[in-house]
Amino acid sequence: MVLEYIPGGELYNAIERKGRFPEAEARRYFQQIVAAVGYCHAHMVSHRDIKPENILLDEQNNIKLGDFGLSNVMRDGHFFNTSCGSPNYAAPEVISGLLYCGPEADIWSCGVVLYALLAGALPFDDANMSILFSKIKSAQYHLPHFLSDSVKDLLSRILIPDPTARMTLAQIERHPWYATSIPIYLSISESAEEDEAHKSCLSEIRATRSHHQLDEAVFAACLKLPQFEGNYTDLEELKTAINMRKGGEFVVSYELLRDSKLKIKRDLMLQQSTKVPYPAFKSTRSRRGSVGLFSSSAGKNLDRAVDYQHSHTRPCDWKFGFRPSIDAYSLMVLMHDGFRAIGLEWKILSHFRLRVRTVRSEDTEKSEKELKFEVCIFKEEGCFVVDVRLITGPIMAFMDFCAQMQMRFLEQSKGREEGKSP
Repeated sequence: MVLEYIPGGELYNAIERKGRFPEAEARRYFQQIVAAVGYCHAHMVSHRDIKPENILLDEQNNIKLGDFGLSNVMRDGHFFNTSCGSPNYAAPEVISGLLYCGPEADIWSCGVVLYALLAGALPFDDANMSILFSKIKSAQYHLPHFLSDSVKDLLSRILIPDPTARMTLAQIERHPWYATSIPIYLSISESAEEDEAHKSCLSEIRATRSHHQLDEAVFAACLKLPQFEGNYTDLEELKTAINMRKGGEFVVSYELLRDSKLKIKRDLMLQQSTKVPYPAFKSTRSRRGSVGLFSSSAGKNLDRAVDYQHSHTRPCDWKFGFRPSIDAYSLMVLMHDGFRAIGLEWKILSHFRLRVRTVRSEDTEKSEKELKFEVCIFKEEGCFVVDVRLITGPIMAFMDFCAQMQMRFLEQSKGREEGKSP
């Protein structure tokens, strides 16, 4: 084992000595932190404990990311569920005990470190852990007045509770504040990843479109809520706060009401379309957790001219896999018959998870053509969702299997509906 001597100590000690750093110096540290975290993510490693205590400084004040004791390897189709790391730097989805992706959680921690560099204090801090977690989950923090507008914009797009709306590392690298005075060795290279870097995240879409999307009907309904009625006199300032997404109870209530309204209108549109099981790998999106203060009839009366072409930019949960409209017993029989007919064998890992592979002959060793995949069964909104994930094997054989299972689900669902019809 080789130990490296780091004379600069921890970044935490530097912050403790200096209080807060000028933006130019903080930018230099942040650029290196983002580059180090990006390197880890490129090699499918999530750090999960990014904080100044784990960032070391060498003799030239260059950072070295250390302490990978809580890190984990990322795999496609798998989420983390371990609540780990330091509470003050942990992302909302981590402390909530929910399934989460490593990169988004690391990016949140990077944002907290940047805030600490600039302000000399933590954005979320409280002796009471319950209050601390509440502040983190709702992103209740104050941006100091001495910060530039550019870095305020960057922080407000990183410290977003919704991980799907949070900036990615590629988008952080394109931000004007980050890209200023960036060293050549950290500059973005011309690669296949550049196309991904030019895609907008939800926070950018909101920032560019928010001034044109204020829903006056929802705004008026929010003002009539008991906790807000008569409490606000400067409505223009309140609208500006909504456009800038600067937090606060009123802004949060407005967003929940608006999401509830859009969900009702999307549901009405979906009711007019034909209901069929979702094919494999096709992702559709919906919003959960809306407050439900708009009834269907009220939703029809609220701003009928809503522009639906941007509805896909809203933060949301994913729905995935097959959604057969059959009971649990028929689903299991259909799946096992399908495995057997295609020449597959399976192992039951749990009540809701199977490991499936091609049948091996006794005199044949494992070959590169062996197909192995995992099947997970979920239940959501009264129906079953079957998700299939390839582990090893030829992708075309896997897609052929998915197509066959899709046809079986369609035929079974169609036969079930015909059997019910008079």
